[in-house]
Amino acid sequence: MTPDLAPKLLGIGTNLVLQRSLGTPCLLHQILAISAQHLAHLRPDRCQFYSRQAVQLQTKAIELFNATQIIDKTNCEATILFVGLLNRHLLIDVLGNREGDAAAFLERFIRSAQVQRGIRVIYNKTSTILLESDLAPLVREGSWAATRSSTVGKECDMLRQLISITPALDPIAKEACRTAVHFLQVGFDELAQSPRADNVFRLIFCWGAYFPNEFFDLLSQRRPEAVAVLGWYAVLLDSGRTHWAIGDAAVFVLRSVSCFLGPEWAHWLQWPMEMLADRLPE
Repeated sequence: MTPDLAPKLLGIGTNLVLQRSLGTPCLLHQILAISAQHLAHLRPDRCQFYSRQAVQLQTKAIELFNATQIIDKTNCEATILFVGLLNRHLLIDVLGNREGDAAAFLERFIRSAQVQRGIRVIYNKTSTILLESDLAPLVREGSWAATRSSTVGKECDMLRQLISITPALDPIAKEACRTAVHFLQVGFDELAQSPRADNVFRLIFCWGAYFPNEFFDLLSQRRPEAVAVLGWYAVLLDSGRTHWAIGDAAVFVLRSVSCFLGPEWAHWLQWPMEMLADRLPE
């Protein structure tokens, strides 16, 4: 469940999740929910059974969490672990759900990004407490992307240029798009250093948490420039294709974005299409 943790932290993270779940029913139910989801992948012959179990367990987990009156130092560790697993579960569902058209996918992705933004709010409110808790090593490890103020790679240069020259966006909207793109380039920079980059896998699941309010608004409005940025996210997503939680999702995301935008926006997706060309259907 935690492929994004560095090996030195994997044992610590697993032990903490299990320990905190014993006294936190919502966390325990969410662990069982994502485990059932994994079993649905491992056991295709019983996929429907385990998928139903995953939905039921997740629904109960959310009900239990919503009954929480206040988040303080007595429960903030369990809370941040719960919302982290819930976010992962929700995004896996979004990437694996192939029902409906491109607009339906986009709606599901936006809801998932909204959850990630909510998690960021919880983290910001509890970070001081968390940095003094047993979760401190994981919190410090997880904050790497937020500390990257500059990038070195060129993967997103074409996208940045398109954003800069488009007359359809005002300066505030352009800056919001650049911020979302910045965190994609942070991921590509990390991949350039190591193809098996734990940090990149983490960024795949929390990219939405870094969206400025203005970019989230653009995406919610289905502005084509913001939707096109998702096509570049697909390339980052593809770096995790060997993991069960992702698989062929990158191809699905890129095709969905392309279908939604139509041929007149093909030049915005030129690089992602080239990068995934060997896996895209004719």
